[in-house]
Amino acid sequence: MKNRNLFLFHIPIAMLVAMFMISTVQAKVITGTIKSYFVGEAPVPGTMLFSDGVDHMFVPWTSTFSIDNPLVFFFGSNDPSSIFVPSDYLTDVGFAAGITDISQITDASIFSFFNGYIGPNKSGDFVVVRNTFTGHYGALRIDSVESNNTYFPDGLIFFGSILNGTWWIQTDGTGNFSSLASPVPEPSAFMLLSIGVLVLLSYCIRLNRNKLLG
Repeated sequence: MKNRNLFLFHIPIAMLVAMFMISTVQAKVITGTIKSYFVGEAPVPGTMLFSDGVDHMFVPWTSTFSIDNPLVFFFGSNDPSSIFVPSDYLTDVGFAAGITDISQITDASIFSFFNGYIGPNKSGDFVVVRNTFTGHYGALRIDSVESNNTYFPDGLIFFGSILNGTWWIQTDGTGNFSSLASPVPEPSAFMLLSIGVLVLLSYCIRLNRNKLLG
C-alpha cells in the first residue's frame, strides 16, 4: 500500500513536468500577421518589422509597377534604407524554394541568404530571414499582394501595393520551424488540466498525511 501511495504521489508531479516541457518546446516558434505598404514614388522602399521582443526582423521590400498582379522584391542588410535602422534589427534574406508550409522548414540555414535583394516573389511564396546580429531565423509567407495605385484625372498613375503576410520567429536560435505542427493548447485547456493535477496532488498529500497520523 505504501508503494501504491508513493506511486500516486508522483503521478501529478510527472504530469506537471510534462506539461511544462510540452509548453516550453512548442512555444519556441511564435507567429503573427503583418500588413505593409509600398508607394512607388517614395524615395524609400516599403518596410516590414516583426519581433518577439528580443529578435527584431527588419525587411525592406518593393514591388513591380502593376495594375493587377504586382510581384515583390525583398532586400537584405545592404539596402540603403538600413542606415536608419539599429544594427541589431538588420536581416539578410533568402527564398525558401519548394516550401508550401512553414512546418517543412526544419533547418533554415540550408537556404542561401543575401544582403542584396531577392525576387521577384509572388503570393504563397516563403521567404526566410536571418538577423545579422543574433543569427536567429525568421520566416515570412506572402499571403497576398494587392495593387494600391492612385489614379489622376490627367491619366497619371502613382503605383503602389499592399503586402499581407504571416511571419514566424524561432526563439531558440535554431532554424527549425516544424514544431508548429503541434499547436500549443489554449490557455483555458492548460488551466483546467493544471487544476485537475493540483487537486490530485492535494489528495495524495492528504492521503499520505492521514496514513502517518493513523
